[in-house]
Amino acid sequence: MGIPLAANDAPIERWYVVLIDIDDRKRAEEHLRESERELHRIRAFISEAERLSHTGTFYWNTHSDERWYSDEQHAHSGNGARHHPNRGARVGAGSPG
Repeated sequence: MGIPLAANDAPIERWYVVLIDIDDRKRAEEHLRESERELHRIRAFISEAERLSHTGTFYWNTHSDERWYSDEQHAHSGNGARHHPNRGARVGAGSPG
């Protein structure tokens, strides 16, 4: 889209045109989609390995005190929720729930 430069009613002296190159953004978006697909595949492999081996995964962010349990870990722990935003004391005691 061009923008004309003219003084009041004078004829147009120049046109200014702005072009935006979106190639880098499109490449970054496609890379993000590919990364998300790969993450989904990895999660599926881990989930299947946990199911077959009857083991689970537990994640604890000690800075935010956020906890997450995989489905298999959740099934073995017997706790009521898979995601615990603030339950540090019980985890330290050796129980995920």
